[in-house]
Amino acid sequence: MATEIASPHDIFPHIRIVMGMVIGLGVTRLLSGTARIVQHPGQYRLYAVHLAWVGSVLLMLVHFWWWEFGLYAIESSPEAFALNPSGKVPILIDGDLKVTDSAAICVYLADKNAEHGMGANPGLAGRAEMDSWMHFAQSELEAPLWNKLRHRFLLPKAVRVDVGPAAAYDFASEIKALDRRLGDRLFALGARFSAVDVLLGDMGGWARAGRFAIESERVNTYFDRVLSRPARARAQANASARKSESIFGKHDA
Repeated sequence: MATEIASPHDIFPHIRIVMGMVIGLGVTRLLSGTARIVQHPGQYRLYAVHLAWVGSVLLMLVHFWWWEFGLYAIESSPEAFALNPSGKVPILIDGDLKVTDSAAICVYLADKNAEHGMGANPGLAGRAEMDSWMHFAQSELEAPLWNKLRHRFLLPKAVRVDVGPAAAYDFASEIKALDRRLGDRLFALGARFSAVDVLLGDMGGWARAGRFAIESERVNTYFDRVLSRPARARAQANASARKSESIFGKHDA
């Protein structure tokens, strides 16, 4: 079972997370512009292109683990390129360690905070199972969502093409695969909620926002189960508030 932590003050004292703009949900990228860093109180740092656009994947983990944190608005790419050669965010900094990519950050934080039950099942088999889910989520399930997003909003207009039908076809195939993978499980790793479900649920929310068809009762029920968790509601409320606030008090994820 995933458990709450007792205090927000003693966990990961040297961590900051650099976040970027999210169109829909899920994938983040730092955009160019004028540097503007606005500091707010908090032991942990979340950087965003705009405070209203913070990736819900990592914010849900923040709220689940009851961190005290601050948000930072950043409208410049140079800092991200200094931390990540691709210039993309999110970026997690833990002391001298830099971790990029939402899935990798989720796994790292889940492992570092393993006693709270968000990581892999025990042993090498458990690690392989979680890695398989994470790779499926980002390499397969997310790919058509990201492809459509790039051609709709992000790529230069001269190279955009209509990938809508192909993206819909690919996504439908991956939903069938997700249906088979889930089987009769409540969550990806079995009966307990984990970081895998944070990632998959976020993609489900992204797909629904993008009006991708999800023609699987099992998958829709699973997405409902994950997306209705209080930690996600808190993450979305925090992002939409466009301001930083410290998180105190006890909650259920």
